[in-house]
Amino acid sequence: MKKLFLLILTFALTGACSFETSGAKNSEPTDTPTDRQEGEKLVDWPGKPLELSGRISEPLVLYNTTALPDQADYIVKGYGDLEAWSDLTIMPGVTIEFTEGVGIAVEREGSLYAVGTEEQPIVFTGKEKIPGFWNGILYGTTSENNRLSYAVVEYGGGDELNTSAPVALVALGGYNAEAKVVIDHCTFRHSAGHGLGGRPADLTGFSNNTFDDIALSPVTLHFAQARHLDAASTYLGSTLNGMHDVIELTGGSLSVAMTLKKLDAPYRFGPTSYAVTADILNIKAPLTIDPGVNIHMEEDTGFIVEEMGSLTAQGTTEEPIVFQGELNNGPWLGLGFLNTSANNLLDRVELDGGGGDDASFGSEGLFYPATVAVGAANDVYGKLTFTNSTITNSVGWGVYVYPDGDLTQSGNTFNNNASGDIN
Repeated sequence: MKKLFLLILTFALTGACSFETSGAKNSEPTDTPTDRQEGEKLVDWPGKPLELSGRISEPLVLYNTTALPDQADYIVKGYGDLEAWSDLTIMPGVTIEFTEGVGIAVEREGSLYAVGTEEQPIVFTGKEKIPGFWNGILYGTTSENNRLSYAVVEYGGGDELNTSAPVALVALGGYNAEAKVVIDHCTFRHSAGHGLGGRPADLTGFSNNTFDDIALSPVTLHFAQARHLDAASTYLGSTLNGMHDVIELTGGSLSVAMTLKKLDAPYRFGPTSYAVTADILNIKAPLTIDPGVNIHMEEDTGFIVEEMGSLTAQGTTEEPIVFQGELNNGPWLGLGFLNTSANNLLDRVELDGGGGDDASFGSEGLFYPATVAVGAANDVYGKLTFTNSTITNSVGWGVYVYPDGDLTQSGNTFNNNASGDIN
């Protein structure tokens, strides 16, 4: 039988993390050489993957053990996830299979550094090639070592790996957990859940990734994290009706300046399966929206520009910016401008299906439903330049200007707005 070398850094494992060779777990090779170097282990390859399970409590490196392209090097088994509480490094060319209902959870002081190459990608896959067969990878730490590069993650998305984290091939954060990770040149495919998603996290790098055959949205993130998404990635590949090929974003407070870029898929803004109350985006830092961006607004969602925030949405004739209600859902609320920033601009923007009435806007002093509101009740000032745009199918006003609102408008088109065009 062909002998293969498995180089493993010195490590200690608590729980039941193990390697299975030709006999019992943790057995030595039958013909161990006398000149073995310190820190090396010679494995008489048994023709099946080495078993991993339990908890990693000290640094561990997993090496490629077979040149056979269809043969997994390792398999994660057991009744729970493989817990990386220390540094886990996976070398180029490694393939890891997962049995049903398990995954990798990077938590506590752990990290996962999985950097392959174009010629030797790292593969995370299910033992059975069925979407959702295994759960996925959870990044739940802010280690600088967290990186996923030139990797394929497939046939996961079976269940969540942490409370409040989404069901996804790769999930970020979770209950009382933050995440920091670089993801580039990766392929996410055959998921029964999302491709990538999570709570507020630091995507310190995101580029040249591909999503394909994803049951839910390819990406679901807090709105602020969308600033890291790049146009070189391919997001088209969702398969579920009603959430087809959209970048799913949820609200909260935007406190960092960002640009929302045009991608090959539109955005969908609203509550998600793991953040059901975040239906308003409070813009407290400059937000710029690029030409051609299309945002699907869920029922009773909206943007409020306040404090030091601003909203600059400047489309072009060929590529207008679009805010539209979700098909077959109720109206979205609108855009409220509650500060006097000179950067508040809507130019060549199409707004359709807004003007809903909801307590979320009423608590801000926006008592009159409108797709666009400038200022608010109770002496709240607002300022907006609104040009060359359209407002259609509002269930309230097209634009409502409050007593302390300052609206400059020209060249706009209004149609089928229930309460009127401009008050």
